[in-house]
Amino acid sequence: MSAVLNLFDSSHALAKKAYRRFVNEGVHQPSPWDKVTGQIFLGRPEFLERIERLVRGQPLANVPTVQTRPIRPSSEDVLTHVAETYRLDVEAVLNRSHRDAYQTAVYLLRRAANEPLQTVALRFRISPSRVSKIQKAIEMVSLSPQQVRAFAKCKVKN
Repeated sequence: MSAVLNLFDSSHALAKKAYRRFVNEGVHQPSPWDKVTGQIFLGRPEFLERIERLVRGQPLANVPTVQTRPIRPSSEDVLTHVAETYRLDVEAVLNRSHRDAYQTAVYLLRRAANEPLQTVALRFRISPSRVSKIQKAIEMVSLSPQQVRAFAKCKVKN
C-alpha cells in the first residue's frame, strides 16, 4: 500500500488524504469497464484507431478475432446505425417490423459487433439456424442501398 500512497505524496499523512479524496471522487463515476472494446482495449478513439492500424495485416495466431478489432462497433452502435439508416427507431428493428432492417441488423450484429449466434437469436426471438440463414442469404445477393450505408457505418465489407 505504501507504493500506492507514494504516488500521491511523499508525506504519508498527505498521501492518505489525497488517496481518500481520489477514491471519493471516483465512487460515483461510470465504470471504465463499460468503455472497454474488443475485450481488452481502453482508450480514446485515436488510440484505438492507431492500435487497429498496427494490428492490421499482422499474423495473430491464437488471438481471438474480437481482440483484433479495437474499434469494432458495439451491439448498441450497430442497432442505432441500422435504425438511423432505415429511419426507424431501434425497437422497430428489434420487433422485426421492417424485414430488411431486421435482417441487416442480424447480419451486422454477427459480422460487425461479433455478437454470438445465440445472443443474436435471443435478441430477435428467432432460432440460431434462422440467424445463419439470414447471414448466408445476405452474402448471396446484392445489397440494397440502405444495407450498403449500414455496412459502411459499421465498417463491414461484403
